[in-house]
Amino acid sequence: ASSVSSALVAVVIGVVIGGLIGLLAGFFGGWVDVVFARFVDVLLSIPKFLLAVIVVTAIGFETINAAIATGISAIAFFARVARAEVIKTRQATFVEASFLLGGSRGFIVLRHVLPNASRSMLPLAVLQFGESILVIASLAFLGYGDPPPSSDWGLLISIGKDYLKWPWLVYAPAFVTIVTVFSANGISRWLRKSH
Repeated sequence: ASSVSSALVAVVIGVVIGGLIGLLAGFFGGWVDVVFARFVDVLLSIPKFLLAVIVVTAIGFETINAAIATGISAIAFFARVARAEVIKTRQATFVEASFLLGGSRGFIVLRHVLPNASRSMLPLAVLQFGESILVIASLAFLGYGDPPPSSDWGLLISIGKDYLKWPWLVYAPAFVTIVTVFSANGISRWLRKSH
């Protein structure tokens, strides 16, 4: 379904841009950290769904735009987690030893900091996948996604509500959405426990 692929696009946007911001802010610190911290604070001050509505209204009513909007609204959360993990990893003994042995900043980031900091990003990415499905379905329900006959779950629920004589038109896509989100949450919880 396009809801799932759109949620994957949203998560990739959030992980890549948010992870990059967190990596730069946590590794370099100083004014770089201050600038990115203010940017993240601005993103966090706007409710996620409202930010998604604003972005999708600005760039157009399509499902891929809803995915981009949802991804932009998730950047701040990934940036915060990535920054905290990078700071923790940067202060580790093996990173300091690599500096003392003459390792370049690029080598240390790619070889030590990034692999260790990215471990906690996977459970957050899976959790964000479920949340992205809800946001994208909500945007589609309100008419901010692709028009019919697209297969967005929110759009199917919106169309089905007009035919309550056949309640399964609402229940079926709603049930699939709920099961998918709960499954993503369960996988995220399992990943957090296993790390």
